Amino acid sequence: YEAAAAGGDPVRENEAHVAFHETIWMESGNVMLRRIWPIISASINLALSTDRAVRHDSERNLRMHRLLVEAILDNRQRDITAAVRDHIQVSANELLEILRQGAD
Repeated sequence: YEAAAAGGDPVRENEAHVAFHETIWMESGNVMLRRIWPIISASINLALSTDRAVRHDSERNLRMHRLLVEAILDNRQRDITAAVRDHIQVSANELLEILRQGAD
């Protein structure tokens, strides 16, 4: 994902970003998450594509993902939970604000 973000190809970056999320999702070990990935992946792809089209802040995205990966690699459960929660809440709130501004 980092290499794709640095490469300047928006399609490749988006594909790598979705693949990053899929990897985290699938490696969670949660059977329910694995089962619903085909359903939720379309929404995640749409959210990531919208974010990229409107804001395109690769550095912000990389920073958020690094925190999550570091917590996972260090097996710090509290930090993993906090990073996932923050990533979802912050990203969802920002996306909603972008969509609201577009509707105005």
